[in-house]
Amino acid sequence: MRTITASMCSALSVFLLLEAVASGETRYVSPKGTAESPFICWETAAHDIASALDVARDGDQIVVGPGRYAVGHTIVVNRGVVVRSTKGARRTVLDGEGAPRDGWCFDVQSDQAIVDGFTITRFGGGVRFGHREGTTAVVRNCVIVRNAGHGIFFNHGGCAKNCTVAYNGGAGLYAYDMGGGGDDPANMILFGNEQGFVRQSANIGLHNSCTNDPHFVSDQDFRLRPASPCIDTGRNEDWMIEAVDAAGGPRVRNKVVDIGAYEFDPDGPVQLSDPDGRISTDGLTSDEDGWIALAPLVRVERDLQDAGWKWDGHSATFSAGKPRALVSVPVRIAGSYELRTRVTITQAKETTAIYLPISSTRAVVVDMRGDRGNSESPTATVRLTGLTPEAQPRDNVSMEIGTEYALSCKVLVDGNKVAIEVRREPRVLFQWSGDVAQVAEASLMRPGTVQLETAYYTMSRFTDLRLRMLSGQAAPLFSQ
Repeated sequence: MRTITASMCSALSVFLLLEAVASGETRYVSPKGTAESPFICWETAAHDIASALDVARDGDQIVVGPGRYAVGHTIVVNRGVVVRSTKGARRTVLDGEGAPRDGWCFDVQSDQAIVDGFTITRFGGGVRFGHREGTTAVVRNCVIVRNAGHGIFFNHGGCAKNCTVAYNGGAGLYAYDMGGGGDDPANMILFGNEQGFVRQSANIGLHNSCTNDPHFVSDQDFRLRPASPCIDTGRNEDWMIEAVDAAGGPRVRNKVVDIGAYEFDPDGPVQLSDPDGRISTDGLTSDEDGWIALAPLVRVERDLQDAGWKWDGHSATFSAGKPRALVSVPVRIAGSYELRTRVTITQAKETTAIYLPISSTRAVVVDMRGDRGNSESPTATVRLTGLTPEAQPRDNVSMEIGTEYALSCKVLVDGNKVAIEVRREPRVLFQWSGDVAQVAEASLMRPGTVQLETAYYTMSRFTDLRLRMLSGQAAPLFSQ
C-alpha cells in the first residue's frame, strides 16, 4: 500500500477543487498538520475546526485529532456536516481560555449538523442551536463544563444526546420557543450548573437523564464511579452501534448505554473518594497552588552514599556519586499526595527510580530503565513495580533517553485502599488501585519519605522536585 505524502495531498487538493466535488469528503484537523487547504489528509490537516468548515460542504465530515485547541472565536457550523473527534472528548479539548460571556464555542446554524466528542470549557457558553425545530441537528458525547453561561442553548431547535453538562454558570440546558415535534434530549447528565433544565415557551422533555449526583470520579474527572446511578440506565439508539464514548471506548459496553458522555469501564481502576481536604504542611512553604519545592530541603553531603545535589535557586540536579546512589528527600508525608518532577534518563541499563511511599514500610517504585536500543533512537522503558497484580501501562510508555520528561505521580490513600496514577504530561502511563496489602514490602531510608535512586555512575537527573498534599500532612525531618 502506498503512503500518501504531503505533495500527493496537495495534488489531490487541486484535483478536488477543479472537479468541484459536491459532498462526502473528509476534512482533517490536527495540531500536527501543515494547514494546507482543503485539508483532505492528516499531513495537510487544518489547525482549527473553523478553517476546515470554511471549505466544507453539506455531507462532509470534519474529523479532529486529539489535542487541546485554543478557540478564540465562536465556531459557526452553517453546513450540514459531521464534526467529530477521533479519540473522544477526554483527549480532544476545545478551550475558550475565558472568552466573553456571550462567546459560544459552537453556534450550530445548520439543521443537519452533528457535533460529536469534545470537551468544551471556559467559553461564554457551550453549544448554541439557532434554526427551526424538528430537525436532526444534535450535539452528543460531549463534556461541557465550567463555561460562564449556559451549557447548551436550544433556540427554536436542536437536540442533545449522551452529554455530560456540569459546573456551568448558567443552565445546563436552556430551551427557548420550541413547540415539540423533534427528538427530545436524552441520556444527559446535568449536575452542578447554576440552573438545571430551563424551558421558556418550550414543549420538550428530558428522557433517561440524571439531574442528581452522578458520582463523578472527581470534579475534574467526569468518568463514573462504580456506584453511579447513570450506569446501564440510558436509552439505546441506532447511532451508538459504532460510536465511541468520551474515553474513545465503545459507546455501549453492557447492552444498555450509560447516561452521560462516559461509559463506565468495569476493567478500569477503582477510584477512591475525593481527598478530605484536611491538610497540614508544618514547617514547609508552598506556593499559591499548594506545591512545595522539595529540592531546598536536600542538603549536599547530608544524604547517604554521597549522592550530589546542586541547587541553583529554583531547581535541583541529582547525580550519582558512587556505583549506587540513594537519596531520601527529608520530608515525611502521610496521606494523599502528588509528586511532580523532571527526569532525564541515561543510556545505562541500570535503573533510575522513584520510590513512592504508601506507608512507612511499603512503597511503589517507578522504574526507568535505560536501554541503548539502536544508535538512532535509544530508548528507556518505564515500569511501575511493587504491586500485585502488576500495573499495566495504559499506552506506549517508552522514552527517548537523554531527553528531559515531566512526570507527575499521584497517590490517593483512603484507609487500606490505594490508587496510583503516573503521568508523563499529558499522557497517563499507569493507573492502579487496590489494597495496601497488595503493595510490596520495601525498606525506605526514612519512613514515609520519597526516595530517589540511580545506579552505576549514571548521569540521570531529577530536577524541579515538588510535592502537593491532597490530604493528610507533610513535615520536614530537619529544619532549613
